[in-house]
Amino acid sequence: MTDTTDVVEDAEQEAQEAAALAEALADRIRDGDESVTPEELSNAEGLRKFAELKVQAAQRKVGKLKKAAALKRAKAFVEELHGFVDVDAELVEAWTESVRALRRLEELAVRRSDSVRDISGNVQRASEELRRDADTDLAKEFGILPGRWANQAGFQIPAKGVEVSDVELSRLLASVAHEALGDYSRMQMAAAINSREPALEKSVLGQSIEGWPEAIRDVKDA
Repeated sequence: MTDTTDVVEDAEQEAQEAAALAEALADRIRDGDESVTPEELSNAEGLRKFAELKVQAAQRKVGKLKKAAALKRAKAFVEELHGFVDVDAELVEAWTESVRALRRLEELAVRRSDSVRDISGNVQRASEELRRDADTDLAKEFGILPGRWANQAGFQIPAKGVEVSDVELSRLLASVAHEALGDYSRMQMAAAINSREPALEKSVLGQSIEGWPEAIRDVKDA
């Protein structure tokens, strides 16, 4: 914009010089200088008027250039805003995938927990049957031991280095947040959970992200 500003300044300088010249001729006439002709005064006034018009022309030119530049910047900015639609689409997709992944994790964890408890109970029953009917147990005959964790289902096969124990679902889900999120995000997540927020599709957050309410309904219906 420096060049266009210079154009206005140059035109204004010319207008000032033309005005000064016309005013000087007028002063000479007022002082009784008869050497100044009407043609000289008319020419000087004409130059002043012409210079003033050039100032206006320069100002209009600068105005048009500023407008064009502002529109160009605004257009680029608006394109960035439209680009947020793509960003939101990626966010919604990632959110949906995360919900489904956590559902899958929960499903597998619950299934595993049920199996571990069943197996742990079977180990205990098999050992009791062997002690009762064969005067031995699983540990002596097969190297299989009950879980060594208090109040926690599981079993051991020391010879193979196998130790199986139940995993609390809450700890498993918490470990996902711990590994995936930063400290601040984990803190915010805990605060949001404890605040008893309304359904996401009716929240400010749900309303501010395009496509999220639909995604929420999709995962709830799945």
